[in-house]
Amino acid sequence: MVINARGERLLSRRILNGETELPALIADVLALSDDVLWAVDLNHGGAVLLIGLLGTHGQPVRLPSAKPFPPRTTTVAPAATCAAGSGSR
Repeated sequence: MVINARGERLLSRRILNGETELPALIADVLALSDDVLWAVDLNHGGAVLLIGLLGTHGQPVRLPSAKPFPPRTTTVAPAATCAAGSGSR
């Protein structure tokens, strides 16, 4: 789900956890705003693909520990929420 700084829903949809669907989702979110903070509620298993792809795209990610996850170039996947236009970057 994508929400803006006012808490308004900008995008919400289910996708498959795959190397085709996730980059398309990242592109759709970045089309809404270039100021995005991704929050991923898992830091292992299925979330690995998504986290890796976000790192490859230089996107900031928050994990359950609330510590910033540095962008990486490894492979990563899903249950993600991102805030567009939050000024949190």
